[in-house]
Amino acid sequence: MSNRRMAAVWLMVAAAGVCCAPAAGQSFLNNITHNLRMEMSGVMEMANVSYSTPVINATYIARNEFDMRAMGMLYNSTHLVIDLIAKKQAYPEGVVHVSDGHLELPSVRKEWRPLLAHYAGPTAVIVVAVLFAVSLPLAGLFWCCCYWCRSGRRRRPFDRKYDACLKGLLAILLIALLTLFLFGVVCAFATEAQLEAGAARAAGALRAGLRDAHAFVNATHAHAHWLLVVNYGELERKMDALLTGAGMAVSVQLGEFSHAVSVTTLNKMVQQLDGVQADLRAVQHLTATLFILPH
Repeated sequence: MSNRRMAAVWLMVAAAGVCCAPAAGQSFLNNITHNLRMEMSGVMEMANVSYSTPVINATYIARNEFDMRAMGMLYNSTHLVIDLIAKKQAYPEGVVHVSDGHLELPSVRKEWRPLLAHYAGPTAVIVVAVLFAVSLPLAGLFWCCCYWCRSGRRRRPFDRKYDACLKGLLAILLIALLTLFLFGVVCAFATEAQLEAGAARAAGALRAGLRDAHAFVNATHAHAHWLLVVNYGELERKMDALLTGAGMAVSVQLGEFSHAVSVTTLNKMVQQLDGVQADLRAVQHLTATLFILPH
């Protein structure tokens, strides 16, 4: 408040000087503006704030390592097969809507065509797998029935013309099926081993994740405290020094250009204005009281 009053006094003195010398007013303003600009340029160089950086070490112990157990090629090529049979978007565009924060799902009876077109790849794979799983034992049963029906007949002493080729094709088919079954068994054992190892490490991984989450929250709290307390204090001190320097520069320049002798007296008068205002209010109150009293 005192700085504002002092600045007001200097401005009053400067205005008085300008009014007393209207011919030299323009040059006075130009000179004081130039000098204030020169002084304030040096003060404004202090506006650059050098913020300190926090030194916070957050140690995380969780690991995302994964042992593929010689199944790396299969795991790495899985996404290629998935991208081939399925689309990257989970649902058809324009089918699911969000209204007033509520998720509106489509009716299967009305939107079955776009849903079927979108999920045609996975549906075809599932249908083929089901047909293969159903037809394979039926084909074996049919083959056995045919063989039993022919068991009572007399065998041919020699093979027919294309029996050797048929035997070779059937042998290749048998080897391919056995290889496929063996590959499935190996994948099943590897998956079971992965599940068992993951279940055994679940408790430790959960504890490590909770500890890392606690460390992350503490590090975030430390960063926020450093930003809002330490850096803010640095900014506050810099702004305080900047405003103080600017006020002193303005006071010095106004004092040099005003050449006023009674600046101190004017300052005291300005400081007494609050008291004068209070006295005037008291007089107004007493006057109103006198008007209210009966004659």
